[in-house]
Amino acid sequence: MMPSDNLRPLTYTLAGSPDASETELVAIAPPALNLAAWERLAASVAQEPSLTPFPAETLRERWEGGHATLLLQDHEITAYISCAPVFSEATRPKLASVLGVSGRYIPSIEVFESLTGWTAPSLRKRNISLRLRQPLLARFDRPECLFIGFTAGLGASPVLSRLGWQVAPWSQIAYVGSIIENSTVDCASGTPRGWHVHGLTPYDGPPIRSFSEQGRAWAAFCYFWISNAGLARTLEHQLIELVGADLCKWRGIWGQVVESVLLDRGWIPIVLDA
Repeated sequence: MMPSDNLRPLTYTLAGSPDASETELVAIAPPALNLAAWERLAASVAQEPSLTPFPAETLRERWEGGHATLLLQDHEITAYISCAPVFSEATRPKLASVLGVSGRYIPSIEVFESLTGWTAPSLRKRNISLRLRQPLLARFDRPECLFIGFTAGLGASPVLSRLGWQVAPWSQIAYVGSIIENSTVDCASGTPRGWHVHGLTPYDGPPIRSFSEQGRAWAAFCYFWISNAGLARTLEHQLIELVGADLCKWRGIWGQVVESVLLDRGWIPIVLDA
């Protein structure tokens, strides 16, 4: 079943020669793609060390539900961008239930996670990822909407930077960051840490808007990105108040929400090293 008109699957193709240095994207009607095309996409994503692998069915469902944009060439998926609602109408009631409070006490800010962003190697460095991401994020961009994301190494960092997002130090926004990560660290035994993926260090320095500074080991870290620093701080303070400034309590409560709502929808949290 196709979603409502404002959430129709976003699909584009290339205008002109795919070998041209300037590549124009043209919107097209959503086609019917067979499972094999999605399986090839899933296999390509799984080969990228900085990307989280997802089943082909999950990638397809996100697109069909209006939460992904793709680029097609000869019925082959050559670029794919996706996001998912994580702090939303689906999770808010469960959070209120776990806390045993009225829903009016739950923050109203909507949080979307930026997820899979993949482009075929032959089409990289042409701003295709940026141009596919813009219309996808625009359909959810409201004053009370916060986009967050994670990158291992540089990954999609240049694209997120060009969107106006910034890196937030994990320790300064740990409650919001916990929305998309799943710590294997025992909270009761010490201070919870940020993300540890592929042996990288979670970045906890000053906020970053650009990676243009030379001589820095940018690729040695993993980063937490936010689209709106003010809105992220507001949500951080609301969550702190909601659980009495107990980060371990918040992690445990949110973990219950994730298990009962998000995991069934194909969402995979970032897992920390023990």
